[in-house]
Amino acid sequence: DPLAIATVAAAAAAAELVLEDVLAARRHVQQAKAAITRSSSSYGRAWVAIMDACVELTDGEPMAADKLLAQARVPAAESLGEEAGIVSTLDFVHARALLDLGRTEAARLKALAGLARAGVHGLTETTFQGFVACVALWDGTDDDVFGPAALDAVARSYTPRAQRALSVLQVQRLLCLGRVADAQVLARRQL
Repeated sequence: DPLAIATVAAAAAAAELVLEDVLAARRHVQQAKAAITRSSSSYGRAWVAIMDACVELTDGEPMAADKLLAQARVPAAESLGEEAGIVSTLDFVHARALLDLGRTEAARLKALAGLARAGVHGLTETTFQGFVACVALWDGTDDDVFGPAALDAVARSYTPRAQRALSVLQVQRLLCLGRVADAQVLARRQL
């Protein structure tokens, strides 16, 4: 079953990203891409594109990730609908690629679209990509759409690893905003 092979290979790629082995993750994505070409699953094609983009982002290639996600979104949205979870995941990951390319307003729109469903769809690795964008876009106020309350609610839907990763991003952002005392408080809470 090509969809099953692609799904398992994409999951293996995600596991390799956790271990920070980009080359192994890339090999698994190549297996997933080869398998999914024999499937008519729009969901499967979108999922493989997302994992491929995560590998590209981890490898510092946001332009490649942007291209993959832009190409995958159109058929996914047409086939599955704009409200499909996989489309939201595409958008959430795409926010990171766009932000890394300096396309801040486009990143904001994708982050908002992805954040709406981020707590119910995706893996920690895909959610992390969206978190990177959201935290970087956070204006530092508590009531901002990308503020701690909104993102913490999403992170609680995932493993503790997602919550820790989000906290690290938030500590870094607080330091960038010059809020050293707040960063120290948040860092102590995570110990």
